[in-house]
Amino acid sequence: MGFSTSAAVAVMLIGFLLAAGVLFPAVFAAGSDTGSAFSAQADQTRDQINTAIDISTFSEIDGEPTVVASNDGTTTIDVMKVDVLVNGVYVHYDHYTTAVVTETAGGETESNGETDIWHPGSDLEIVLDFDDVSAIDEEDVERVKLVTEYGITDSAEYEGSE
Repeated sequence: MGFSTSAAVAVMLIGFLLAAGVLFPAVFAAGSDTGSAFSAQADQTRDQINTAIDISTFSEIDGEPTVVASNDGTTTIDVMKVDVLVNGVYVHYDHYTTAVVTETAGGETESNGETDIWHPGSDLEIVLDFDDVSAIDEEDVERVKLVTEYGITDSAEYEGSE
């Protein structure tokens, strides 16, 4: 083997090493990102499967349209990430108040309007205020829909005053 053949092999080997040095980190990063994405998707799917809500009433209580829903799943839900739609119109959280209602050991209920955590087994009470919502006429309220942060929904017809 002559010098030119050895030099050509050495140049090609160096070229392959440089290409591998550039290619390997890119492939490794893409594989790592793909693994992270699959893990995040699995977590989201698990949370979605374990989430269940049920609107027990949508009626007028103390003169205000009020939604009472229970968290029947095993996932804790962030109250600030629950969307409220009335007659298909999104209601901003400035136009309702929330309280998480839990049952105490003595069998009595305790209402907490300061928390944003809706624990499994507790109820969420949403009191709607349509005074500043121009798209919704309080006289025409027919339906409400709640959408959780995990995409789980429930809806109910308006029952009127109790």
